[in-house]
Amino acid sequence: MSQFISDTYQKLNADLHTGQSRYGANSAPRAPGVAKFVEITNVKTLLDYGCGKGTLKPAVQALCPTLDIREYDPAMPGKTALPEPAEGVVCLDVLEHIEPNYLEAVLEHIRELATKAVLLAISSAPSSQTLADGRNAHLIQEPKDWWLKVLATKYDVADTRDVEDGFLVLATPKKK
Repeated sequence: MSQFISDTYQKLNADLHTGQSRYGANSAPRAPGVAKFVEITNVKTLLDYGCGKGTLKPAVQALCPTLDIREYDPAMPGKTALPEPAEGVVCLDVLEHIEPNYLEAVLEHIRELATKAVLLAISSAPSSQTLADGRNAHLIQEPKDWWLKVLATKYDVADTRDVEDGFLVLATPKKK
């Protein structure tokens, strides 16, 4: 068992990634927003935390060719190695998928990895995907206020923006 995901849930997610071509492959359209995040924060290294099938990296690389982009996802073969810190961490449509009892550890992990800034995209709505055990793929379906209270324990929130099914958060990691 990892400290960020249970073995059972890791397998459920890996199976969903394998069985559903669109699951974990929806980040590329967010590349312009991520490029803006890179510009605003002036980060030189970026970690896509929960990268899924890795569609964001080539899309951002096309817009920011000198950016060092790394990927991490505990449910994707080849992307499970614990990552090195990066100046910027993006975590897009991932946090709502975290097992509730692991959320604190994941938020702390992201805080430790981000040396400068984080960009989080969080959905408050149910997912269109269902896990093999019958649960909705969004294990945490909480409103923005709930999330902001949880995030405030690890991050200084600089800005938020509402989007179709949730919101975006620009923040800096709090020092220990």
